[in-house]
Amino acid sequence: MVKWRMVPGANSAQDRLLGEPRFCVTVRKGITKTAVWRNRVRRVLKEFFRLNKFKIDPAAYIVVQVNEYKLFNYKEIEKVLTPLFQKTKLFK
Repeated sequence: MVKWRMVPGANSAQDRLLGEPRFCVTVRKGITKTAVWRNRVRRVLKEFFRLNKFKIDPAAYIVVQVNEYKLFNYKEIEKVLTPLFQKTKLFK
């Protein structure tokens, strides 16, 4: 459903001082035909990030690539991403 990776930044020490983790979402066009559903996926993922960004390491660059599409909501995203972020130690 969701692939993710941490991208090391050239200025990670500077970003750590700023105290803001970075987050990017990509959704392929082939997943859904309409932009409405792609934007919905982006909005739900960005909402997860917004609500949890105080837990995430400030120097983190997170790129989420959505490869599969099914009707999912915030609860389902939270159920998948929270254990993933805890396992990879992205949460402080």
